[in-house]
Amino acid sequence: MNSFLSKFVKKFKNNAECPEKEKCLEILSLVVDGEANSEQKTYVKNHIKDCMPCNKEYEVEKAIKELLQEKCVGKAPSDLLESIKTKINQSPI
Repeated sequence: MNSFLSKFVKKFKNNAECPEKEKCLEILSLVVDGEANSEQKTYVKNHIKDCMPCNKEYEVEKAIKELLQEKCVGKAPSDLLESIKTKINQSPI
């Protein structure tokens, strides 16, 4: 196995769950919603390079937001968005 792949596999196995999961989920939501400050954006960008669970969560949240924006003619009700986010955050990664 080449060194890059072995490092990737090792990081993935060691990061079955993010040790900073709650903090990450909160900041990921801010980034996806466009409400994060530059420090938070930098944190997420650097963190998801090495943390596969958070990378996956980021990609899922981003895809859902893009899908909602594409498919909804008007703005989705805030209670619907919060309900979806809550269900996503409750589901296992």
